[in-house]
Amino acid sequence: MILAIGAPGPGWEVSLIESNSKKVGFLRWVAADLGVQVRIVPERIEQVIELNADVVVSRALADLPGLLGYAAPLVSNGGLCCFHKGQDVDEELTRATKYWRFELQKRVSRVAGGGCVLTIRNLSPRPVGAA
Repeated sequence: MILAIGAPGPGWEVSLIESNSKKVGFLRWVAADLGVQVRIVPERIEQVIELNADVVVSRALADLPGLLGYAAPLVSNGGLCCFHKGQDVDEELTRATKYWRFELQKRVSRVAGGGCVLTIRNLSPRPVGAA
C-alpha cells in the first residue's frame, strides 16, 4: 500500500496479492479512504498465473527459493524483485542458486539489524541437473 500511496503519478499500477479476506477488506478500506488507486488481488500467490510486473516486492512470505518460485511467473522480462531478508540470507542464497539463475545486488537493511535487501534481476530457472 505504501508503494501505491507514493506512486509518482498516472500510469503506475500497484497490485497487492492477499488471500486473507480480513486483510483484503482492510486494504480496500485504506485505498478508498485515502483515494489511492490500487489493484487488490484476493488470491493466494500460487494461484496468480501471470502479472507481468516490473517490480515484485514481498515481506515475510517465504524463504528465498520459495520467493523466487512465486515471483518468477509474476515478474516481467527485464523486471526485478526486491526482498527484505534476515540473518539467514547467505544460507538461503546458497540454496536458491541450486534452482535459480539471477543477478544479485545485496544491501544492508537500514531497519533490521542483520537483515538485508536483495535486488534480483534476470531471474530464470536453472535447468534440471545443472550445477
